[in-house]
Amino acid sequence: GVESSSTVIHEMSHWLEEKVPGIRREVVDFYNKRTKGEDLVRLRDVTGNKAYGEDEVTRTDKWLHPYMGKEYKDASEILSMGMEMMYENPAYLAKNDPEMFDFIYSVVRRG
Repeated sequence: GVESSSTVIHEMSHWLEEKVPGIRREVVDFYNKRTKGEDLVRLRDVTGNKAYGEDEVTRTDKWLHPYMGKEYKDASEILSMGMEMMYENPAYLAKNDPEMFDFIYSVVRRG
């Protein structure tokens, strides 16, 4: 009852990635394409935020926030952060990362 709408969208997007057949594979393919050849770096180093643990790493790419490239074994922040940005300010997402906008839009269109 105290979460913002964008937080609910973010968390529901994690659920979609896990439960809807095919989405996880698309997210992994998108992530791998965008981050090919990039090294892992610690989130706390790239953001300056010491609240991130020593073991939290990312591939920075050209994500609008370094957290989007966070490396997980069986999850990601691609769909969740992308859907949250699409909800909060789709014009900003389209202008500043059109490739991410197109990817998120393609997922949303499938319903």
